Amino acid sequence: MAGSNGTNGTYGKIIAWSHAALVWAGIIALVAVSYAACRWSRSLTYARTVTVSSEGKAVVKPDIATVSFSVVSEGANPTALQDDNNQKINDALALVKGFDIDTKDIQTSGYSLSPRYEYNPKTGRSSIDGYTLTQTVMVKIRDLDNAGKVLGQFGEFHIFILPKLLLPNYYEIITAKLFP
Repeated sequence: MAGSNGTNGTYGKIIAWSHAALVWAGIIALVAVSYAACRWSRSLTYARTVTVSSEGKAVVKPDIATVSFSVVSEGANPTALQDDNNQKINDALALVKGFDIDTKDIQTSGYSLSPRYEYNPKTGRSSIDGYTLTQTVMVKIRDLDNAGKVLGQFGEFHIFILPKLLLPNYYEIITAKLFP
């Protein structure tokens, strides 16, 4: 007479609902684990990776010489220094242009006026004793046959030539200073 009073019926319903809840919980857990596994697998780098690296070297004959020179003037009057310095730089540029060097290949790369100080040990103070004006010009010489001739002419202006870095297809020959 089981089930006649309804206790087994209620108990059966509870069992059925708990089985259904367990099945749904299992399905939800399976979906959650699958989703997490998919996201995790997408974050991994692929084991089949191809890496390619290379190195190249080119050797070419230099075809441009770069000459950088400075005109330095010193004195007590900045205005007189500027006039003196401009005259010297114009003389040097006239020499350069005499070798058919295009104006676009001549560029001022620096211009500075700095005070020159003298220290007096008796007073313990420094005072301006004069000024130094430096004007720097960079010239590209595209005809390397003229490079030696231009550099030779600079010797008359007491330009001192210092070797610089060798670069493929671009030969930076000198940094020079022109002193009064």
